Amino acid sequence: MKFIDENLGDELPLDEIANHAGLSRMHFAAQFKRATGQSPHAFVMTRRIELAKTLLTEGRMSLSQVAFTAGFSSQAHFTTVFRKTVGVTPGQWRGGPTEREPGESFQQRPPDQKAERQ
Repeated sequence: MKFIDENLGDELPLDEIANHAGLSRMHFAAQFKRATGQSPHAFVMTRRIELAKTLLTEGRMSLSQVAFTAGFSSQAHFTTVFRKTVGVTPGQWRGGPTEREPGESFQQRPPDQKAERQ
């Protein structure tokens, strides 16, 4: 887990993670899923989205910088995965309600109401 967290911004092929753990690719994937309930890929994507949420909340980086820092190959891929996982786009997350705590779910507002900005 530590290796994954320390290398989120890089490519993390299964072979490399398994090699770091000293296991074959297939054995590692099976053991990882048994231990975490997620495939290694799903786990990495979850961690990348968590990192992206933190970076978006801080508000110091552009969306493309957040995407690349969190390890996504493009802003388009980042936006697709973020929307599928979180339910809103990264831009909507960043401009969301100010009462949202870090890690808290985003509640979409009706289209006629604008998100409050700090």
